[in-house]
Amino acid sequence: MQPAQARLPPIFVEEVSVRAEDSVTPADGLARGAYVCLGVRDTGSGMDEETVRRAVDPFFSTKELGKGTGLGLSMIHGLAVQLYGALKLISTLGGGHVGRTLASGDH
Repeated sequence: MQPAQARLPPIFVEEVSVRAEDSVTPADGLARGAYVCLGVRDTGSGMDEETVRRAVDPFFSTKELGKGTGLGLSMIHGLAVQLYGALKLISTLGGGHVGRTLASGDH
């Protein structure tokens, strides 16, 4: 019997421009300018609003005890902030999710 093959979710890179008229909430902390977006899209079960809000909290995990550390999204969020950007999670229950890390192209 062969071990299960790991399947990586689709990864995409795009240029994003944040303009004054864009709807960016103050919590995003994004200034106007050019950003590089590195994103990952999956087809998992998705997350409800409460889970999305808590997803970047260190050690928060929806997995069983001992099955995950809960540090992945927290570390990605920290990296995005260090790059003068932000982590955006877009998810709906039953519909998978998209994680986008925006890094400032102006710094």
